[in-house]
Amino acid sequence: MIKRIIFDQDNTIMMWHDEYYISLNKTFESLNIDYNENIINKLKEAVDNYEKEYNIFDKKSMQNIFEKYSKIELPDNFVDTWIHYLKECYPKEIDKALVDTLEYLSNKYELVILTNWFTESQEGRLENLGIKHYLIPDIEKKTPRNVIKICCELKRIVEKENISVCTLLC
Repeated sequence: MIKRIIFDQDNTIMMWHDEYYISLNKTFESLNIDYNENIINKLKEAVDNYEKEYNIFDKKSMQNIFEKYSKIELPDNFVDTWIHYLKECYPKEIDKALVDTLEYLSNKYELVILTNWFTESQEGRLENLGIKHYLIPDIEKKTPRNVIKICCELKRIVEKENISVCTLLC
């Protein structure tokens, strides 16, 4: 029996549009860095190839791939600034068929959105769309302290939302 449906955020719930790359232009402009269309195209290529070259999403790796592809040194806050502008990259209207489908499914299943992209931008995009969400941190270091911290956060969410929790046997 299916209990939960998991969706990827980008290109499932929210389509990635080329106009989102305007956030790169805004980043250069806000940091007062000269740029041209060739540099923007190189950074687009870097974003497109990021997952092929790196197995985790972190700002240092993104900075490295941006500099590798553009062949220019960027300020240390470039990726942070870009992520800030990515929060504004969300559809101004959500496809009615998608909304209807999600509403239908939510009456039968628990719906979950997962993302492996930068938390700050994804969380901002969900907030801007008015989608209720909770951030559950990834456990990179599986120390007892981190596991307990995440369990406490899950407990808080379960109590706040009055969620029924069943024991799953694997």
